[in-house]
Amino acid sequence: MKLLGVVELSLERVGKQSLTVTIASLLFLFSLHTLLVRAWPFHCKWTDLLLGIGAYVVLIILHEIFHLIGFFIFGRVRWSEMEMGIRWDLGVAYATPKKWLTNRQMKRALLLPLLMTGIIPALYGLLTSNGLFLTTGALLIGGAVGDLVMYWQLRSFPEEAVVRDDPEFPRLFVYSPHSSNEGNTYDL
Repeated sequence: MKLLGVVELSLERVGKQSLTVTIASLLFLFSLHTLLVRAWPFHCKWTDLLLGIGAYVVLIILHEIFHLIGFFIFGRVRWSEMEMGIRWDLGVAYATPKKWLTNRQMKRALLLPLLMTGIIPALYGLLTSNGLFLTTGALLIGGAVGDLVMYWQLRSFPEEAVVRDDPEFPRLFVYSPHSSNEGNTYDL
């Protein structure tokens, strides 16, 4: 297979973009809620703050689990062929398949956590006037910036290209599909 390109994240740049998107999401969601309901979505107590921190940690873990679910559903990767963990030296959580996916499958798996841990909680917070869900949804929308950047960069490659996730760094290798490989997953 011929290497078509490498999609690699600069963690410093993504960190800045993530902070910007998080602040913008918070401002947008709270402003939208205030315009729709004409009331501030919550009154903060210490217990709310602790609950919010706990919810944020749980949603970060769920974010990575939804990547695994995306690899399973869209890429038909078995659970035994996936890995999840934390890279303490880089300060990032990760989920990675040990199989190659098509570009289409990888893009879908990249977006699933944004929908499930960011957008849906934020919408629930808007609909129920729940400030905790608004806040954690906005934080996880900002936390999905790295996935969005990778998705955006993958758009320039053919849908049938195959993608290998680097288990060590936030990097994807994109190859032209090999005609002799059957099916839609490729061994590493």
